[in-house]
Amino acid sequence: MKKFMVGTLSAFLAMSLVACSNSASKEQSGYSIQKVKVKITDDPALIGEIGIEDSKGKMVDVKPKALYYEFKMKQQGEHKFYQNDKDEIEAKIIPNED
Repeated sequence: MKKFMVGTLSAFLAMSLVACSNSASKEQSGYSIQKVKVKITDDPALIGEIGIEDSKGKMVDVKPKALYYEFKMKQQGEHKFYQNDKDEIEAKIIPNED
């Protein structure tokens, strides 16, 4: 009797897992990059300024040079996948060692 119950429970769990995996959507959602601009700049409107104190005690604004990236991206897939993203994406650019 115990083997029968364990076997029935195992079969029920296996069927439940198969049913859940078959009903999952196979459509891919994501973003594709449409346009990219990359430039080296010291424009304070884009990257900001840093204030440091010089040897005389005066504050001096320093404009660092930086790589500035601008991407235009397009949503792929149905709109229902993007209902909660509020048109904001966080991204991290990790440079290659080369």
